[in-house]
Amino acid sequence: MSAPSRASIRFTVPMLNSLAFVSMFVIGGLSGIYMANSPVDIYIHDTYYIVAHIHYVVFGGSVFAIFGGIFYWFPKMFGRHMNSTLGKITFGSPSSP
Repeated sequence: MSAPSRASIRFTVPMLNSLAFVSMFVIGGLSGIYMANSPVDIYIHDTYYIVAHIHYVVFGGSVFAIFGGIFYWFPKMFGRHMNSTLGKITFGSPSSP
């Protein structure tokens, strides 16, 4: 039982993308719970709050999941590693304006 306590997490490109996917999905899910309340939905309908919720869940989550999957599975499928510096740039690009 002492081995997991001394373990260190390596923040590789697929791990960064998967953590970003989970955080985006949680933010979108929490905003979805708020919007499920009908009296609240009447006031926030047709606002940018609805647009932000869709972008967090659909676009933010899917982009990070796709990039993470590509960087994880590419070496397994083709036998060549991708450049991790470019992967970190790719990780930062969806979150930058």
